[in-house]
Amino acid sequence: MNEEKDDLAIEIVVLDAYFSCRSNKPGLNMVQDNKTTQQIIDETADTLELDDKTVVTYMVEHGYLLTEDDDGSPIWMVYRMR
Repeated sequence: MNEEKDDLAIEIVVLDAYFSCRSNKPGLNMVQDNKTTQQIIDETADTLELDDKTVVTYMVEHGYLLTEDDDGSPIWMVYRMR
């Protein structure tokens, strides 16, 4: 059980770092940069392989909302510093 907790803590560190220059709300010097769960997984893969449940849980717990992409599929609303 402790190994699972340690793994989750490491995953949170990676996601915190990835989102350190991103936000769930627009702001000054921020540009909308929506991401799918898979895009987030792909963009962090060089650091750590994450699974979709971990990413989705993180997004929900940090107040990120889903919107509809141009093709109608769900996508996370993400704002990135310019």
